[in-house]
Amino acid sequence: MTDIANVVEAIREAIGAHEAISEYVANVSQLVALLHEKDAARKIGGMRTFLQTYVMDHFAFEESTVFPAVLTVDQRPTTRGLITDLIKEHVVLLPETKALNDMLLQGNLSDGEYVLRVEQAFRMFFGKLQRHASKEDTIYIPLLAKYGQKEPKP
Repeated sequence: MTDIANVVEAIREAIGAHEAISEYVANVSQLVALLHEKDAARKIGGMRTFLQTYVMDHFAFEESTVFPAVLTVDQRPTTRGLITDLIKEHVVLLPETKALNDMLLQGNLSDGEYVLRVEQAFRMFFGKLQRHASKEDTIYIPLLAKYGQKEPKP
């Protein structure tokens, strides 16, 4: 696969994850209801899986695959600087992700105050996560528009 094809594939995968994040965030308003459901423990398991897959694993994928691929086709100082800033944000967001995960393990679902704390923590975190994904998309979308429709040369 050519460098361009690798970049396009990596960007498409990253954007796909951003779409999944946006969909999950759009449904966060249902969080309190989910926590009161009969099978709330399973719901919490799903939330923990989301944090692992769409935050921790996604950040690792971006840092190991997407960002280096992007820099093979766009070496402008502004792009390098933005990627450096995005990695710094990962460093800040990862401990917050762990804290949310820990919060999900430590609470009592019959405690209304706990449920409210979980909801507030997720809303704040997801706001930060969406702003972060938007910054990434300022790199990804123009590159996808530039290279995504072209056939890679062998």
